[in-house]
Amino acid sequence: MEQEFPKTFYATKERVQSFTKFLIFDDRGTLWLSAGKLRFGGKKSSLEMGDVISVDLVSQRMNWVTYLIVNLIAIIFVGLNGTEFVQLLALLIVGNAAGILIGKSTKWILVRFRNRSGQLSEAYFADARIFGWGGLLGGTRELFEAIKENQRKTLKGSE
Repeated sequence: MEQEFPKTFYATKERVQSFTKFLIFDDRGTLWLSAGKLRFGGKKSSLEMGDVISVDLVSQRMNWVTYLIVNLIAIIFVGLNGTEFVQLLALLIVGNAAGILIGKSTKWILVRFRNRSGQLSEAYFADARIFGWGGLLGGTRELFEAIKENQRKTLKGSE
């Protein structure tokens, strides 16, 4: 039985590990699960993952360069509007704390698999529902559990 997840983010290792990402994903599309296989189809890319080695839930790397740029823009914009230093400092502290909490709470599903040529590859997936906020509301964990269950059924069936 095939399961379909039509609103899924896909990211490469380079994107997830980047310090400078402005977009957190490379593509958005559908992830299909069937008999131990994973298949992703998006607007820009497609992946066939038949020989899945492992599936893990991981945190994304903080994009510190983006935070620096946003902080500098905030300092310039708010500073030009005559806001006092204490208000500016409070805004930066609250804004950065919220951003860091959200960033640390954002999870990705890391799928390690052998591609068609037998090379070890990695792909990252997350729930893209609710304009990308679905992952923070448990959607990525649900997708992770569905992938793990798909793998368990496949291993159990091959014994």
